[in-house]
Amino acid sequence: MLQQQGSTADANSAHNSAPATATTEEQAVSRATHQMQWQRLFHGWWKCNVDASLSEYVNHTSSAWCIRDPDGSLLLQVNNSKHKLTVAESEATAILEAIWEAISRVALN
Repeated sequence: MLQQQGSTADANSAHNSAPATATTEEQAVSRATHQMQWQRLFHGWWKCNVDASLSEYVNHTSSAWCIRDPDGSLLLQVNNSKHKLTVAESEATAILEAIWEAISRVALN
């Protein structure tokens, strides 16, 4: 099974704890510097981390994903470079790739 931890809700809780007088820029910096700590997963669960970036200079997006077991051991990692995708499209593609890879690995066991 796949599980995503450290979700947007975690980032939002850090954002919501900022003082009401903080500027939008200060809130953005607070969210950007918020550190999430890995938490042990339930037995049988895998964790998938996904990220993507956009390089406007060379007009492509890069994405990466990895799957870890409940102990945090790296099971698989993949890096990709795609042309003419938005960051959201690149992250969505990476999530799909990770899900299909996880399904194929579970089916083989």
